Amino acid sequence: MNTQISNLYSTFSGYPLKLQIEGCSHCELQNLDSLLHTKELTQLSWDDLQLFILKTMTTFGDVDDFKHFLPRIFELYVTDYWNAPCDFGLFLSKLEYGGWTTWPENESETVLRLYENWILQLKGSSLAADKELLEDIVADIECYEVKLVV
Repeated sequence: MNTQISNLYSTFSGYPLKLQIEGCSHCELQNLDSLLHTKELTQLSWDDLQLFILKTMTTFGDVDDFKHFLPRIFELYVTDYWNAPCDFGLFLSKLEYGGWTTWPENESETVLRLYENWILQLKGSSLAADKELLEDIVADIECYEVKLVV
């Protein structure tokens, strides 16, 4: 799994953090922009990314901004799922909103490979916690009506 996460960071490294992330002027997201600039990408926590996940591409930032943070967000879901402030289905719906299947092939394939390997790992596990996590992912996919398969 570490290899797929490293590949995700490498694949999306061409999307640097912008000096300023544009947001809806009515939503007062200047603090979020400042917060996202205080740490290295790999050091951002769920607390740092919570509002970004909710607002990305709708009222804060664009697809390129989402692609910048995508490796860290996905890594946190894989490594710290139960502390996530947002359902995994919301993240998957943001992928769909951002048109991930139309992204350059290396980007969409890297995302899909990490997702599939994670799901296969969970399916192959005998741990009750992994089975529960898989059930939660399935429920999120159904709830958010995303098109990924478990």
